[in-house]
Amino acid sequence: MQPSDDIKKVCDVIEGEIASEWWEASKDRDYEQERLSKPLEFSYQSVHYVLRAKKETEINGIKVPVGTTCEVQIRTLLQHAHSELTHDTLYKPKTTAQPGVKRTVAKSMALIEATDEFFEQAIKNLDEASRPQRELLNYFALAYEKGVGRKSGNERSNQILIDTYVGLLPSAPFTEISDYLSTKGFIFDKIKEQYGVRHFFGQPTVLLAYYLADTKPAQLRSHWPMDCEDLAKVFSDLGKSFDA
Repeated sequence: MQPSDDIKKVCDVIEGEIASEWWEASKDRDYEQERLSKPLEFSYQSVHYVLRAKKETEINGIKVPVGTTCEVQIRTLLQHAHSELTHDTLYKPKTTAQPGVKRTVAKSMALIEATDEFFEQAIKNLDEASRPQRELLNYFALAYEKGVGRKSGNERSNQILIDTYVGLLPSAPFTEISDYLSTKGFIFDKIKEQYGVRHFFGQPTVLLAYYLADTKPAQLRSHWPMDCEDLAKVFSDLGKSFDA
């Protein structure tokens, strides 16, 4: 399921710069506005646009004349499932739906709304919780590019290392690690020697490994989740014994 925030992104595309050049867009239905006007009602949800071609164009050999119209409906997967289940039998009925059926359908839409809101809040909470790790990874990527003169890799292993060792970092990590790297300029030369030889030395978190090998060697070794040969090379570059 995509959260309803993604619906807004699609609407922005439809109403954006592309629209101004190729088509006119009119919003014929907006479920969020309907929620505001009928806050106690839980019913069919979708955003409807009618698009009209502003100039003639050709798509896959087919000419689309000026003024050609089409309808675009935007909704989440849960909203779509609700629509598929109920549309023909409830909203275009040959016979009037029973009140009990209508109530059950309304309750299912209320549940969809609640589920969507929970997902959105969960995504926001997870995003906020992972922000420090993302900022650290961005910092190491920039420091790597500046020191090595190459863009670093972006393997999943970088996030694993950040998650593993974020608790060992100082309260002001950017300042202290920057100071450390500025006094250990030879580290970047060592990385350049291994670039293209050892995969890990093409990743930004190799800088984290050097920093912790100097400041928290025992904790770094005991929790290391990857190839120990790479870590042994880091210790060796710093003049330290990996087996100590």
